[in-house]
Amino acid sequence: MRMSSRAARRCLFAVLVACASFSVIQPASASGQVPRATRAPEIQRGIDTYFTYGCQAIGTIKKWAETEVAQFKALGANSIGIGFPLFTTSMTSNDVFAWTSCWEARTYRTPPPWVIAVVVQIAHAAGLKVFLRPLIDQENLAAQNPFNWRGKLRPTNVSLWFAKYFYTLRPYLQMAQREKVQYFAIQTELDSLADLSDWTSLIAKSKLQYSAGDLEVSYSWDTSAEKVLRAHTIFGFDAYPKMPAFGVSATPNQLLSGWNFLLLHRPSYAVPNLPAATISEIGIAALDGAYAHPASGGTPGEQFNQQIQANWFTAACAFMTEHKLQGIYFWGPWLGRDHGSLPTGPDRAHTINIQPVAQRAIKRCFTGT
Repeated sequence: MRMSSRAARRCLFAVLVACASFSVIQPASASGQVPRATRAPEIQRGIDTYFTYGCQAIGTIKKWAETEVAQFKALGANSIGIGFPLFTTSMTSNDVFAWTSCWEARTYRTPPPWVIAVVVQIAHAAGLKVFLRPLIDQENLAAQNPFNWRGKLRPTNVSLWFAKYFYTLRPYLQMAQREKVQYFAIQTELDSLADLSDWTSLIAKSKLQYSAGDLEVSYSWDTSAEKVLRAHTIFGFDAYPKMPAFGVSATPNQLLSGWNFLLLHRPSYAVPNLPAATISEIGIAALDGAYAHPASGGTPGEQFNQQIQANWFTAACAFMTEHKLQGIYFWGPWLGRDHGSLPTGPDRAHTINIQPVAQRAIKRCFTGT
């Protein structure tokens, strides 16, 4: 059937509108090629795990990882944060190392790169993105002094410390490159070292080893160190805001207001370009007094209370949404200790673990159900 000229023009207009609804028309580049339309990055809906190594059989580790990945996905996660320990001998030591030997008696060790790669492959096969997070471990530091913390390291030779740190990270960066890991934290909670110019060189050297994804610089949210947006990295922070004024009756909305107050009125909580940031870690013990000291595993005598943890996670999710952050990672189970399983009932032995009521809060955050 032959169309009239008016009908033909209407048809052509409809086609153009339909095409526009699927893509944005971009001008041609100097080469004459039209660049691809870009989409905003997917929000990271993550759960963190801590992977300590006890020289278990690889089949056992695979089973634990498959369990954990399946459970994280069931809560609506699209990413998994895999923390793993690196060690230093003291607060003033210039040494950083991976403790991988199975011949020495230790509570736990650093998993070798090839072992972490197995967990990464399982996560990727299930459709999860991966965020690798090397952490200076607290076990031996706390044994020397319970107030020791990786955010207070004071090496006597800073240049040597950075050289050792890069030497230790390099095989993990190379593994991340081979496995196409999406995110790698080059700095996490190292508050006492965060201001140093040595990071510029370390980041440049790390980018030569790992370019498959993004290097992240992750600060403590509450830190006197200036939070710097470093070139060639993305930005994250571990969120453990201290809120002693809030008791057990505080609602998630009240907690959210408290978080926003700290953000606006406490310089140590200021974050540059907040919408570009990710909450790399958020956790709290399921205990009545935990709002005052969320980074602690708990204080003797505090009453076990799952709702404390659930309310905290709900407030954190609302904070992420309100400020349009790039994502959030809830602190989850230890892969080895918990065998990849979230607790199915109240876990009073490990109150920092994600309790059943908090699991439901995470699922509502990630899926809306």
